[in-house]
Amino acid sequence: MKKATFLSIAVLSAIFIVSTAEARTYHRSCNAAFRVIPLVVGLDTVRDTVRTETFSAKASGGGYIPNTIRLRAYRRARNCLRSAWADPLSGSERGIPAECTNNGGDGVYGFNPSPSLLGDMAKRACRAWPSFRGHDVSVRITADIWGDKGCGGNKISKRTYFQLAGRPTYPPYMLHVPLRCE
Repeated sequence: MKKATFLSIAVLSAIFIVSTAEARTYHRSCNAAFRVIPLVVGLDTVRDTVRTETFSAKASGGGYIPNTIRLRAYRRARNCLRSAWADPLSGSERGIPAECTNNGGDGVYGFNPSPSLLGDMAKRACRAWPSFRGHDVSVRITADIWGDKGCGGNKISKRTYFQLAGRPTYPPYMLHVPLRCE
């Protein structure tokens, strides 16, 4: 009798521990940014590449699917990048796209280009490329997403980048580098 009671308690405890572990919510995230690659003589396409401010996309879910949760975060980052590029004048002055916001839990954190996405790119280029201030520079603009497994768009890849389509135009894009940096 005592063995049966002890065994019942042990089994119920094990079930409780397993169900408690399943009920936990896990949070995963991926980082993202736009990359501005110069395509002119005098600037190196690797060394002189500039990035916009890094932001993160977060998602949550059950403990047995961490890479699936991270894929959700990847999709949030990708959707934000595409939405922001569709309106490159969005930012602190015109407003942030809905895909680049959060609900206090899941969503995108830290995306706030100032005064706009293109303005932010131009300011960063101004600081990085002083000899090109006041000129239009031919650039390619890509979107980068990185983090742990799942941030590359599948369950094993850790990094991805993709070419942006639509506005302003297909590459090369002429980015105006201001004469003075703010």
